Amino acid sequence: MEENIELNSAEDWPMTIPATEAEWEAIKGQFITLTSKLLEVIFGMDDIQLDKTVPGKNYTYEFLLEGIIDHDLYHFGQISFLKRLAQSVRT
Repeated sequence: MEENIELNSAEDWPMTIPATEAEWEAIKGQFITLTSKLLEVIFGMDDIQLDKTVPGKNYTYEFLLEGIIDHDLYHFGQISFLKRLAQSVRT
């Protein structure tokens, strides 16, 4: 849990424009796998761990997790908006 991972730009912002249906399915599968791993970590944490500072940062794990949740909700909202927009164009 104390591992500090640094990502370069290519790792942090991987290309996600699938050329085939199989690539799209692989991207969705990776998202589900990573989300499941994150949930495992979250459910394994107790209140004491949530109050600890993230190594190398000046914020707690609780703050980090709230940021991840906010980030994901923002993107889910974008997806919902684009989906509704696409549906309205088709009708």
